[in-house]
Amino acid sequence: GSQTNTAFRCSPFQVSARWLVVNVRMARAAEPLDAYWDEGYESGVAPEEWYCDHETLKTALSWAFGPVDVDAAAQQAARPSTVPAVVATTAMALPLLLSVGCGRSALFSGWADARVAQVVAIDNSLPALRGRGVSAVEMLAADAFRLPFRDSTFDGAVDKGTIDWVVLSLIIAEDRNERLAALRAEFLRVLHPGGRLVVVTGLGGTDEDPLGFLTESTGEAAWDSVATCRLEGLAQNYRCHRLVRGSG
Repeated sequence: GSQTNTAFRCSPFQVSARWLVVNVRMARAAEPLDAYWDEGYESGVAPEEWYCDHETLKTALSWAFGPVDVDAAAQQAARPSTVPAVVATTAMALPLLLSVGCGRSALFSGWADARVAQVVAIDNSLPALRGRGVSAVEMLAADAFRLPFRDSTFDGAVDKGTIDWVVLSLIIAEDRNERLAALRAEFLRVLHPGGRLVVVTGLGGTDEDPLGFLTESTGEAAWDSVATCRLEGLAQNYRCHRLVRGSG
């Protein structure tokens, strides 16, 4: 476990992306697929952070959501308040973010702890969720293909590696296009108009870049804008995609 994580921090592409691709074949043989991930987290084989940590993503996240001073927000949150809790909660309408396939990643834990945003993290692996550190992030066991949320719930949804996994694991599936379309439809459904889907991928610029299926024909609910930035300090295929949901 510790050796894998140390190597991962030093060389995210060699450890994380290769681990992802090589193990797609193994995962497809697992019945059910959830059991594969459960075993990975229980044994310590699955890395806690895919690709990179929150610190590495600071610049990309500021680009995707706007500048955020977590330290200042944390200091403000720590100060005693004389405002009644109900009034404070109403006045501070925090952005609601969905972290998709969170695993044990600490992505957005700092934002949640500093009350920059209310963060809901989902994963279909209970061992992954049980092994997460303590934070203000709300955790839920859920499937990204069947999100248990009402329409137009979230201001933003963020993925780091999970969509890559799905895209690669469905390469030889006969119903690949239908399943990817269903995933895209779920993201569009739970984001309110103007909400942002932010995808951190290691497949940027390749034939399997998630931007491909995410921007295919979307019917009435289309993206208003789509933009991409490269991740500093990582290989050129590591990119951050920002898709803004339209009003349709």
